[in-house]
Amino acid sequence: MTEKTLYQELRPEELIERVNTCPIAYLPLGTLEWHSFHLPFGVDMLVPLEIFKRIAARVGGVVLPPLFLGPDKEETRDGKTYYGMDVLAFEEGHPQQLTGSAYHVSKELYIQILENIVKHLKRNGFAALIGHGHGPSSNVLMECRERFAEEYGMVITNLYEIGYEIQTDHAAVNETSLMMELYGGLVDLSRIPEGSPPVAVWGADPRAAASKAEGARCAARNGEMAERFLMELRERLPKPDLRLDFRHIKDLTKGDA
Repeated sequence: MTEKTLYQELRPEELIERVNTCPIAYLPLGTLEWHSFHLPFGVDMLVPLEIFKRIAARVGGVVLPPLFLGPDKEETRDGKTYYGMDVLAFEEGHPQQLTGSAYHVSKELYIQILENIVKHLKRNGFAALIGHGHGPSSNVLMECRERFAEEYGMVITNLYEIGYEIQTDHAAVNETSLMMELYGGLVDLSRIPEGSPPVAVWGADPRAAASKAEGARCAARNGEMAERFLMELRERLPKPDLRLDFRHIKDLTKGDA
């Protein structure tokens, strides 16, 4: 089987080989969201993307391109709308736009996006979807899983349920440590200004306890637990028999479509 795991990098024969063997899809549920001064905007998609690549390399399955749109808390004040940490990072009644955050869609639209992803996965032989990343995005996916299971026969879960301590805070010790392990060159704790609480850090101050070693521990432990569950799931899932067998092919090389 090909060692490639990213959907966008697979050729048709490589995709069907992976799906026929292990019909599990992995979806990083990301944002482009402020994660204080020391982390990049893409933390929510970057962490699960790398974790999923590692899991898929061992268990099988295919890693989907990350989503960067997602739902979140929304508040309108004085004619301006604020989202997520714009509200949560500041004292009540004083929301402020955190420059760079660019991800919000309504819950209703997000559900439509998720359903279309599930629909396309189903028609291409997948039987399970593991989504993880941005907390509100993952929560909405879990809200939909019973309906998706009934309508599309798709098993839905996330790394909170089958893994261990992955993205349990916001730009604090857990996420910062994971980023230090997975993408060390993107983390710069010295960017957090001295003398005041770090903006939009929800959880323990990363300057005190975040480390590459802690990130490695969390990633390894998560991998062990998730892989054990997914290997058992792989054996229970119905395997498709996808083939590249086309008929009545139109010759489009002549330039007359």
